[in-house]
Amino acid sequence: MSGTFISNSALKTPMGRLIEDYVSLTAGLSRGTVAQRRSHADNWLLPQWKDWPVGRITKRAVEEWIQHMSAASAGASTVQKAYQLLVSVMRRAVAANLIPSTPVRNVRLPRTWKARHPYLTYDEIAELAEAIDPRYRALISVLVVVPRYVGWCVRS
Repeated sequence: MSGTFISNSALKTPMGRLIEDYVSLTAGLSRGTVAQRRSHADNWLLPQWKDWPVGRITKRAVEEWIQHMSAASAGASTVQKAYQLLVSVMRRAVAANLIPSTPVRNVRLPRTWKARHPYLTYDEIAELAEAIDPRYRALISVLVVVPRYVGWCVRS
């Protein structure tokens, strides 16, 4: 009806093969990226998806996998990178006409935690300026004035 045909045999393609095919594509990638892909594939994707037929993967199954990774103490960044690897594999499956569309869209992921930088207050800066060698007080004063121009931030 939609003008596309996906054979039953294509829907039964094992995910393990698709993951391995994708991870083996290394042209233009740094060694670090290749190693990271391999690590995420071996530790997170293949144990879960290796034997799954590509046509049986659902959004719900992906959400449960993400929940499992989080419960297994995988950090938010690791979960996000493993998920992105799965998304890439599924996009290739769509492009190869193995599935009609990817089920791994709009999946909620854990947020990465960003550390806040501890900035000095103006009172702390004045105390620092008083405590250091008088030769460096001008430097402290300049560093307090310059932040907005160099991307630093001092909270009051």
